[in-house]
This record gives sequence, C-alpha cells and structure tokens, in this order.
Amino acid sequence: MGESFSCFRKLDRAFCLALKEGCLRHILDFEKEYRDSFMIEIRNNYLDLYFLGHAIEVRRKGENYYLIADNKFNPKDSLAEDLRPIVKNHRMNKWKLAFCDINNYDVFREITESVIAKIVLHKKGAISEGVSEINHFVDNRAKESLINTV
Repeated sequence: MGESFSCFRKLDRAFCLALKEGCLRHILDFEKEYRDSFMIEIRNNYLDLYFLGHAIEVRRKGENYYLIADNKFNPKDSLAEDLRPIVKNHRMNKWKLAFCDINNYDVFREITESVIAKIVLHKKGAISEGVSEINHFVDNRAKESLINTV
C-alpha cells in the first residue's frame, strides 16, 4: 500500500499545448472530420494516428514535431509538386515530415489523406482481427458521440 504508479500513457505540457493550440492542432481537426475511420492514441509522450490498424507516429525531437511512418505509406509521390520536398527520408524504411512545414489544415489533410490512401492500397481490403477490433472501437466511439450530442 502507499505505492505510487506513474502514468503509462501521457503527453507532457508542451506536447498537449502543441496539440490543442499549436502546430499539431490540425490532428484534432482531422480527427473530428474523419472520426468514423481515424483514431488518435496517446503513447508515452508521442501519438499514434491509426487508420486500418497502421500507425503514423507523431514525435517530438527538440522543439520540432514530426509525422513518421513506414515507406510503404510515403505520401511524397501523391502530393502536389510544391509539397514533395517537405517529405524526408528517416532511418531505414521510414519517412518523416516536420509539422513546421505544414502551413494550414488543407495541407495537413492532403498529406494525411495521401498516407491513408497508401494504407488502403496496402491492405487490399484485408482486415486482421486486431484491425477489426480497432475499427469496432472507432465505430462505437463515433456512435456514442452522436448520441451524446443529441
């Protein structure tokens, strides 16, 4: 008794402020628009953005925040010509994109929709049991939010 436990999943104050009011605020706007198929999960001071069971990480390095994902879901070739240079190689088999290079919500939406399109093509309609559970959770969450707003 009297033991203290640390939080398993949390964001520090700076990360929370960036998500609510700063450079990451487009994530919450996107989640509102795509609530039936897109899910945000808090990890230990980073986020996973889920679609069909595949995650796009949101991590901080120094003062900057980045989208990071597998090269299978690299949006570079699907983006408008002027946006392609902001997508960079990151470690072996991954790409990254700095949030400071995302000027507005429309740019974030274009990037995220491009990544999601790559995930859909990669999945070819196949849904694993884990993905099915996540989609069930997202679907129930969307319905519950509708009920609570009526």
